[in-house]
Amino acid sequence: MLSAIGDTVSKCAGEFDFDGIGLTDKTHCENVTGLALDTSAVNKFKNEFSQKLTEELERSAVRIPVRIGDLIGTPIASGRGPSITVRVTGYCAAVTDVKSDVTTAGINQALYRMTMTVVVTGTYILPRREAREITFETIIPLAETLIIGSVPGYYNGY
Repeated sequence: MLSAIGDTVSKCAGEFDFDGIGLTDKTHCENVTGLALDTSAVNKFKNEFSQKLTEELERSAVRIPVRIGDLIGTPIASGRGPSITVRVTGYCAAVTDVKSDVTTAGINQALYRMTMTVVVTGTYILPRREAREITFETIIPLAETLIIGSVPGYYNGY
């Protein structure tokens, strides 16, 4: 699952224009007074990412070592014998969520950060017909900008 997420991030990051996501309002002196997101661009990226991730997960398969005794199905043979590698496919679903956050980063400075949380849940059926559910969650940074404010030229009339 991790490699599928990494491959999808690489593909989508190369195809998407991140410059158009953040919109800034500036004064005539070029001081930043506001920061906004182009929500349609963010949703477009999120949907394209989810679609490509789902396609990548459908193509991927997990290879796990299974003892021959586990394939026989009797309790006395369970966990015994040499291992063979079994290719297991399953059903995977991905949920994505984009969040933006502004935090203070010093005097007259703010750190703007946009991240995407990806949660992938996969259900795999093992050779003895036991279903196992695996959940993997990761946070992917999409954008990070330090906004530096102007420093006042005087303090308290001095």
